[in-house]
Amino acid sequence: MKGDTEASLPPQGCAALSRDPAVPVPSWTHPGLAETNRLGLSNGAQVEAVCRRLDVMLTTRLHGMVLALKNGVPVIAIDPVAGGDKVTRQARLLGWNEVFEADLVTDEAVAAALERCLSEEGRARASLVKEAATRSLADFDAEFTAALKVPAQPELRADLVPAPGRVRALRKMFKAWKRRRRRMKAG
Repeated sequence: MKGDTEASLPPQGCAALSRDPAVPVPSWTHPGLAETNRLGLSNGAQVEAVCRRLDVMLTTRLHGMVLALKNGVPVIAIDPVAGGDKVTRQARLLGWNEVFEADLVTDEAVAAALERCLSEEGRARASLVKEAATRSLADFDAEFTAALKVPAQPELRADLVPAPGRVRALRKMFKAWKRRRRRMKAG
């Protein structure tokens, strides 16, 4: 973020959960072993229980943003990809506006977003996003099942596949490039 780090300190009465709360994936060599992450959490339900107790989540991860909104928790999402990518797209799709690009966000913008998210209105907006997202999925099972029943129509993709001669030419160019690269490394 741009700006002074002193300005980005949390206000009095706030605590930061700064460690990665990711849930560990059990090892295939020890499937019965209940491993925990750095916070002592060992499953998704525990991570979600912690999330529900937050006043605000600040995250650069898509799943963090979605998990917070799923639980009606306001979130400040910072998309780590220059120009915005999946975090920004998903926030916009859900109707959540507290999303910023990492290379452009300022401490002042995050502080203002924090104030908005900590307000009663911020909590209410997060709950509305949760409700709207839930409603949008109401017919998902039926739509998905119907989509699986539609017969494939490869002719609709015919123009997406390059002509065989073009593929062969690209493959030939790539092989020549690889040979030149190997020679350059060897000599």
